[in-house]
Formats: sequence, C-alpha cells, structure tokens
Amino acid sequence: MPTLPFIIMLLIMLCGLGVIYMGLQVWKHQKIAYLHSHHRDSLNKDDIPEYSRKIGRAIVLIGFGVVITSLLFILAQATWTWAIFALCFIVGIAEIFRTVRRYNG
Repeated sequence: MPTLPFIIMLLIMLCGLGVIYMGLQVWKHQKIAYLHSHHRDSLNKDDIPEYSRKIGRAIVLIGFGVVITSLLFILAQATWTWAIFALCFIVGIAEIFRTVRRYNG
C-alpha cells in the first residue's frame, strides 16, 4: 500500500478510537455532557441511565465501524470494506434517532 493512503487510514482509525472513547464515556459513565444541550435539558433524570446506555452503545458501534473499516482497508486494500462502515453507521444513527425520539419527544 502506498504511504499516503496508509497514513490516512491510520488517522481515520485514530478518529474511530476517539469516537469509541466518547461512546464509552456516555455509556459507562453517563457523561451526557458530550451530547447537545437540548437533549440533556429535556431529559428526565430517571431516564438518564437508559438514555446514556442506548446512545453510548450506538456511538461505540459507529466508532467500531470506522476502526474495523480502516483496519480491513489497510489489510485487504479493497473498497468493499466501506460496506462495513456504512452498515455500522446506518444502524448506529438509526438507534440514536430512535432513542432521541423516544426520550426527547
């Protein structure tokens, strides 16, 4: 693999690891401060654990898709690896929308 695409994929992988870290903070430590203030302010205090679990898992799924896609692209050098990212992204975003709609109306 040429050097520049390899470096770009490593940078994308680092970004994915950052997204996973943020998702774990929301999920495990209920750090909803990472989320938009509108979603925090209109949330019931009793719903915070469930809300943060669902949103955090969806964010982790998106980050996982980024990391796996970049790793497989480095190893296989094939464009089909982006299908993994697309699947993880679509499922993660759908879960975020469903959770926000349920808890924020």
